[in-house]
Amino acid sequence: MAASTRPRRVLIYRDELLPFSETFILAQSGALHRYDPFFVGSRRVPGLLVAPDRSLALEPESRPARLVFRAAKLLGGISPASLERVRRLDGALLHAHFGHDAVYALPIVERLRLPFVVTFHGYDLARAFAARLPAPGGAARHAHAAWVERRYPAVFARAQRVLAASGFLASRLAALGCPPEKIRVHHIGVDVQSFSPPPEETPPQPVVLFIGRLVEKKGLEWLIRAMSIVQAAEPRLRLVVAGDGPLRPSLERMAAGSLRSIEFLGRLESKQIRNWLARAALLCVPSVQTPGGDVEGIPLAVLEAQAMGVPVVASDHAGIPEAVYAGETGLLVAERDYLGLAAAILRLWRDPALRQRLAAAARRQVERDFSLQRNTAALEDLYDEILNS
Repeated sequence: MAASTRPRRVLIYRDELLPFSETFILAQSGALHRYDPFFVGSRRVPGLLVAPDRSLALEPESRPARLVFRAAKLLGGISPASLERVRRLDGALLHAHFGHDAVYALPIVERLRLPFVVTFHGYDLARAFAARLPAPGGAARHAHAAWVERRYPAVFARAQRVLAASGFLASRLAALGCPPEKIRVHHIGVDVQSFSPPPEETPPQPVVLFIGRLVEKKGLEWLIRAMSIVQAAEPRLRLVVAGDGPLRPSLERMAAGSLRSIEFLGRLESKQIRNWLARAALLCVPSVQTPGGDVEGIPLAVLEAQAMGVPVVASDHAGIPEAVYAGETGLLVAERDYLGLAAAILRLWRDPALRQRLAAAARRQVERDFSLQRNTAALEDLYDEILNS
């Protein structure tokens, strides 16, 4: 009998299947060629479509069973029934996204003796580098988050490789005690075929585009402050905000009181994002480190804009300088420096030659360092290395 040619299966663990903001996880799984991706988590949430026949939600539907499941999970365990459901998937390796999810996946990989890879993306390292202030949601939620993070050494010990979404995050992992030989910087990247410059060059519209969740670390309030200065000098320039989140009402009020022209679009699909990038003069990414220590990896919006030949103005923040080289592939300003942000936006808008030079260099860099296809192939090589060792 001929040997089976079915690709080896990688179990992709994400506790919530799958929030709207995590298109990068879905994109990476879709770019796998030599491995068969299958999603595993606790529960499904409104968000990205993960096919039911390609995913397993472990949390039971009945309320009593669900409470038992959650209690076991909070104690670092997993029920025999849930474990058996995962066993039947016949995974060769488990890849958890985010440190907290890796903690929840530990009982699975330990009991099934699965090789284990973890990717840290940013917020999952935040509290380890901040004062222990009361967290949103109250003392119980804060205590649980602290318990999860105290399990990180167990994750580091059990994982064969610990991936960081940027070199900045890799340094944080090392400072937390992750063995340096296990750490790899791995950029998920962007689909450079879907996100590519328009075939016909058209003059950009007077649009400063922001893409991201409306949360503190994305720094939109600082861009709104900057745009009040920009619009006083160049009234035609308008701010367009693509994204949603808990800060939207307060940001809308702030913008209404200070800007002449702004549009909040809400959450957009990938095709709509591409359409806006195709017409924007530039993308602005004003990210900041929050008082709680939350930071970016490398925002996907930066790579998508660069892939499409759209120049980027961004904060000199966390992993962003690994994708935006100041004066070479974009412009960087200090965090919360809205005066500098305004000056950089005006400089780019008034200098078409600079926009073209930065955009062309950024596209070349994305093709070289941040191609989803190329970087996913490297990830599969890493899976091979682990399974063959």
